[in-house]
Amino acid sequence: MPVICHNGRFLDADAPVIAGSNPAFKWGEGLFETMKLVDGRILLAARHWARLHNGLDRLGMNAGALQVAVLENLLHELAARNQCEGAARLRLQVYREGAGLGFVAEASPLDPADLSWNERGWSIGLFPDARIAADTLSPLKRSNYLPYLLATRFAEEQGLDECLLLNAWERPADGARTNIFIVRRAVIQTPPLTEGGVAGVMRAHLLEWLHRQGQAVLETELTVADLLAADEIFLTNALKGIRWVGRFGQHAYRADVSMRLYEELQATF
Repeated sequence: MPVICHNGRFLDADAPVIAGSNPAFKWGEGLFETMKLVDGRILLAARHWARLHNGLDRLGMNAGALQVAVLENLLHELAARNQCEGAARLRLQVYREGAGLGFVAEASPLDPADLSWNERGWSIGLFPDARIAADTLSPLKRSNYLPYLLATRFAEEQGLDECLLLNAWERPADGARTNIFIVRRAVIQTPPLTEGGVAGVMRAHLLEWLHRQGQAVLETELTVADLLAADEIFLTNALKGIRWVGRFGQHAYRADVSMRLYEELQATF
């Protein structure tokens, strides 16, 4: 039986841990991070903790109660107890608990596909039933995640690998689990966070790396027409790195730049 870690206690994964009065349960008042553990190291750990700390500040929660060293030790122990310390998917849910913070941590074996390049290009579509509100809260990795959850389910029902979500201006904001990039005429483009997308840690890492390499990259508004006219589309997240898109609707895409970036980015880890 897998175990979870609730406020420092290791329990059966099915053990009840959240009270009915918990604000994360009642109102979605909380944040979460999904992290990749490989060979005993949490990749992009500093970026994950910085995003979580910023989110706690933004929600008026006690960011000072965030004990990073303690949490990292517990996450490593949790992965070991669940026999996945070599390659694990870690999920840390943080919520308000009185004047402090409560948390629930999970660790499960990483999908082997997340450790390599996707030879088969992803097939993606648009989620029709929600629009992302672009505001000061939209970049946060919030517990109130319903549009993204429904978009993920829609993708599965449609036989797609991912669904993109549009904002109130009918422009792509991000994916159900990913951030969006396109390549057009050798220029890499991605929507700015003001379009409503979540502030992905892999997105931030890639942008910083591209700028250091002197590669042309623009944070600019994208339309669906821009995606259809792109030479390449690729998506990013902390678990999967870069995933190239082979098909969007009836349009097919290459992977020349996407594959090169994947290989070069791997070296940064």
